[in-house]
Amino acid sequence: MANEKGYLGPIGDDFPAIFPIAFGLIFFFGSIAVTYDTYTQKKDLGQSMRANLLLSRGVRRETIVNEEYWSEACGFFQGTKANYGVGGYMVVRTEENEVMDLDGTGLFCYEEANGVSGPDEINPSTQRGKRVTLMTYPVAVEIGGQTEKQTRLRTLEVVTWK
Repeated sequence: MANEKGYLGPIGDDFPAIFPIAFGLIFFFGSIAVTYDTYTQKKDLGQSMRANLLLSRGVRRETIVNEEYWSEACGFFQGTKANYGVGGYMVVRTEENEVMDLDGTGLFCYEEANGVSGPDEINPSTQRGKRVTLMTYPVAVEIGGQTEKQTRLRTLEVVTWK
């Protein structure tokens, strides 16, 4: 058989069949990789949303936000978010979308290590490449001194990322 015309040897005859097998294997393992990546992204987003909901529920347990309650809520937020494996911050904003200020005490809670160096940079876009979840809730904020206290409606933003 080796002396016949067109005979390429034991591997030469099977060489054209290697291409469809290789293509099939690449397609199979590629589809598994894409499926796993999609699953991981959805799982991270779900965990970030769950953590956001649980954190915001703990923060919003009082109906009126004042300075004392805000410091307690910020401590709860900072201590609890590590348990869920997420980063995040929370802020109270005015109608003009500015960080609310209570007599020199801004209503924001963040860590500088997470790419946020001040209340002006509190923005979900500072966490590029991460799954960011932003939830906005209405809150009543108590402002004014000891004698003249007023209650204003503001928004509480709770932002988490994974």
